[in-house]
Amino acid sequence: MTDVTWREHRVVWNDVEAIGSNQFYYIVPDDEVDAKTLCGILNSRMTWLMCELKGRWAEGAGMARSRLMVYETEQLPIPDPRSLTDEECERISECLDELMEREVELGEDASVETTEAERDALDTAVLEAIGMEDRLQEIKEGVERMVTMREEAAGESTDVLI
Repeated sequence: MTDVTWREHRVVWNDVEAIGSNQFYYIVPDDEVDAKTLCGILNSRMTWLMCELKGRWAEGAGMARSRLMVYETEQLPIPDPRSLTDEECERISECLDELMEREVELGEDASVETTEAERDALDTAVLEAIGMEDRLQEIKEGVERMVTMREEAAGESTDVLI
């Protein structure tokens, strides 16, 4: 998880086992939690919406940022991967892999818009696992509205006070 979110929520899959910092929170799941499934859940728009709702705004020029402290991240209401079936976990993991592959393929052009199909598939897999597959559009709209609110709250310019 990241300390600060601007326009896109993203949880990085750490293949190279890089060390976390105060900007990137390193999440180590319990042994009984499938790490890839957890990463998929954390990359869903449902989790993004929870981060928007639970986080605080850090004002800035052009865009207010959403911030979550470590303890707030630990308290996010997300589905428990241990309660999911093996098939649900596999589907979430596969969708996460497809999203990551698409982002690598797109490189710097990767964004919420250019990976929408893969994000929708991941969101659907997570929502199906908790019986909320009919709520995808509402969650997408909620995230968009929250990000727009942060963007509008920041204003267009900042004066330098000396």
